[in-house]
Amino acid sequence: MFRSVQQDNGGFTLVELIAVIVVLAITSVVGGGFVVSVVDQYQKAQLRSTLVQRGTVTMEQLARQLRMSVPNSLRVSTGGDCVEFMPLIGGAFYTEELPDAENNKAVVDSVDTVEFSLLDGTPSQILVAPLDSTEIYTVAVPSARIAAGDFGVAPYSQAVFSGNHRFLRNSSSRRLLLAEQPKRFCIVGSQLIRYEGYGLDTGGISSASPGGTSVLMSASLEAEGSAFVLTSGSEDRNAALLISLRFADRGESVLLNSRVLVRNAP
Repeated sequence: MFRSVQQDNGGFTLVELIAVIVVLAITSVVGGGFVVSVVDQYQKAQLRSTLVQRGTVTMEQLARQLRMSVPNSLRVSTGGDCVEFMPLIGGAFYTEELPDAENNKAVVDSVDTVEFSLLDGTPSQILVAPLDSTEIYTVAVPSARIAAGDFGVAPYSQAVFSGNHRFLRNSSSRRLLLAEQPKRFCIVGSQLIRYEGYGLDTGGISSASPGGTSVLMSASLEAEGSAFVLTSGSEDRNAALLISLRFADRGESVLLNSRVLVRNAP
């Protein structure tokens, strides 16, 4: 008796081969999409990290300069896109009472001081006990500010005014403040610009260029409401400047906020 023996050749049928090809194709597409997604997310994370680093440096530069400003010299434009301040470079103690609005002494063009020197900068403004920005950005007499004259050679023992002046009040500690010309930070389009060397603007601060020299602080900014918001303090309480800037690049953006405290005590 003969038996029928079926021989197994170990091959694939056409259907099995097609099935394998389809599975491999699907796996390739899914795997490739996953890899692309991972790479894309990594690139976005790197870009956001770069934006945060760049923004942090900019915010620190702003805060550092604004903290070293004359008390009550900060003022913000109506739209919140510009902030102006008067850089403080030193101070001195004067030895005799200054003419002010209360004692009505005769105006003077200088005052003797305890000997002092300045580490950096040249004073262009002399201030005594300013309690509000309107007492600074004015040419009225009396006021809390007068342009500085020629101090001569350090060490100094006298503060020289640009002309005769009477102040609004004397400092309780008989201390006068020495400052540079005002500076201004403004958001112009997508850029943060610092303006300096434009002199004293006695009008209200606006978003228009004040002239002088402009320096690019940062670029690729996006509008995010008011960039600068000033919360006024009092003589014994610091003023707070809120800064809000959005840094953007290639579809990614990060919003950074900072609160800068500026002393108000003259």
